[in-house]
Amino acid sequence: MKRYLLFLLISLSCIALYSQKTYNVGIVLSGGGALGFAHIGVLQALEDNGIYPEIISGTSMGALVGAMYAEGLHPKDIFDMIKKEQLNKRSSILSPSLRTSKQELGLSNHDNVTEILVKYIQHNNFDSLQKPFYLCVTNLTDGKMVIQHTGNKLFEYLLGSSSIPGVFTPINIDGKLYVDGGIYNNLPAQPIRKQCNILIASDVNPAHSRPEIEKTSDVLFRSLSLLIYENTIEGRKMCDYVISIPVNKFYNAMDFDKFYSIYQIGYKTGLEFIRQHPELKKKAARTTAK
Repeated sequence: MKRYLLFLLISLSCIALYSQKTYNVGIVLSGGGALGFAHIGVLQALEDNGIYPEIISGTSMGALVGAMYAEGLHPKDIFDMIKKEQLNKRSSILSPSLRTSKQELGLSNHDNVTEILVKYIQHNNFDSLQKPFYLCVTNLTDGKMVIQHTGNKLFEYLLGSSSIPGVFTPINIDGKLYVDGGIYNNLPAQPIRKQCNILIASDVNPAHSRPEIEKTSDVLFRSLSLLIYENTIEGRKMCDYVISIPVNKFYNAMDFDKFYSIYQIGYKTGLEFIRQHPELKKKAARTTAK
């Protein structure tokens, strides 16, 4: 009987292993607030070279961009959507929470972003997306990292993953408060590493020196950038290719009005990276896009 149970367990494990689809190219999109606009440029550079990621993982703004891409929107579609919905204006992202008498846990609610999600993503369900998509979010109540990739409440988890503490109010999901996934893991490569042959990271928080620290906000965002970089190290090591976008040398997480410049930095960095790694194009390129 014990041998039979052992055989059954091994058989089920093998079935589970081989039933998990392996994708050729996966991509991980880091968090970074407005800096995450650079991911759109990187995705455009990849597609311009015939490289189409088939599985996506992301945190914070990387999760928002990743969800749109997983829904089937191409980088140009996402670019046009941001201009149309004026998401490059800080006032369009930040919805003041001063309308209620109840004390809020952040300076802004999520009304504007929620409207965008409902408008551009057809179903509030991970399983309805065209491409598999994983996001990292922080369970503030229990103090732990959560990786979500299936089931409903896609919008709620997206809002939670992008809820910068103190700026956006936490999202309540089933009695638990959720905030920005970047607190624990700003480059969540772990959940999709074994599911793809080639894993690319798009990171908008690379380490570098920044001598031009002049304002209080510079001190704040520089400090946060250094803290965030520390929790991307493991994810960077797991990726085959890391596209380090030096956008945080010039802008910070709240520079939504610098959308076009941030996008251009991402696009140019992506093109240059592919030029320097011609084997990536050969390994990852395919003839048709999904």
